[in-house]
Amino acid sequence: MAEGDPEPAVPPEVVNRWKHSFEEDEDGVEVYRPADQELPLARGRQVIEIHADGSVVRHDVGATDIPQTVEGRCVVDEDDIHIMSGADDAPDRDVVFYDENTLKLKRSSPKSTRSG
Repeated sequence: MAEGDPEPAVPPEVVNRWKHSFEEDEDGVEVYRPADQELPLARGRQVIEIHADGSVVRHDVGATDIPQTVEGRCVVDEDDIHIMSGADDAPDRDVVFYDENTLKLKRSSPKSTRSG
């Protein structure tokens, strides 16, 4: 992307409030469904809100069942979509599939650092 070009927009299918459907997780891929979709009863489901402006709010279930909120952002980089949460500004999860009813995320691999 050239300097001054606008950042690519978050695809409209990704913009939603998503609830973790951990029963469907497979091979390290986390499956999320629209939050208004009925899922089996479970104790604490993570929710991720992805907004059109790229802001992200992740609602985690803490160790003592106390909800924790983490703010971040959704970054579209050419064909890849990354969710960055927390203070380190590094990708936390990568979007590996999306449509209007499903969001699949995979935890990002830590970037290797190279020394001089």
